[in-house]
Amino acid sequence: MILDLAMSDKKVEIDSNSGFCFGVVTAIQKAEAELGKSGELACLGDIVHNASEVERLRLRGLHTITHAELAELRDSTVLLRAHGEPPSTYETLRRNNITVIDATCPVVLRLQRRIKQAYDDNQKAFADLNATIAAVRSKYEDTKAYVESKCSHVASDYAARLEAIDDALNAMQQTVDDAMAQGGQAADISLDVKSLSNELDAIREEALNAEKQYQEKAALLADY
Repeated sequence: MILDLAMSDKKVEIDSNSGFCFGVVTAIQKAEAELGKSGELACLGDIVHNASEVERLRLRGLHTITHAELAELRDSTVLLRAHGEPPSTYETLRRNNITVIDATCPVVLRLQRRIKQAYDDNQKAFADLNATIAAVRSKYEDTKAYVESKCSHVASDYAARLEAIDDALNAMQQTVDDAMAQGGQAADISLDVKSLSNELDAIREEALNAEKQYQEKAALLADY
């Protein structure tokens, strides 16, 4: 198709194969099929970013609803457009007894599956990391109690134990960094690992502050 532009010698050529992507085309076809049977249908969000097409389908009985409106809807039928939806939307649909016409694009579905797989693969690693942090914290508390009960040996005993704890913390920090690199594709995974990393930093800072305090006590004891 070639369009003549008014007051210009330029022409715009539109490729014969131009139009909506196949995922949107499929969604429109599913909407039209349901409208042909029932005469009306709700779509979660605009079915396509094209005002003319949205209006054409509206006149046939397709009306757009928001997520807030979906939460109040019961015992109805809803079309999920090609853009895809998170698990929370499917839970709302199930809870509200809503029949779903799922037109999610296959490309979007493949990406969602890859993210979920990455998340699942990293869950065991994060659980192990949590267990390691708990073990190190317990070891640190035991060391701190030991030092406090044997103040006369603070300088030698505590320094040796603190060095062992610091080595463990350094190794754990590397594990956290590796986990963040592997799980970086999923935002919620990265946030979990960052939280663990911050906790390690807090443990290390607490240990260093305690070391300073006990070294000061040891110095006072030495003066006597």
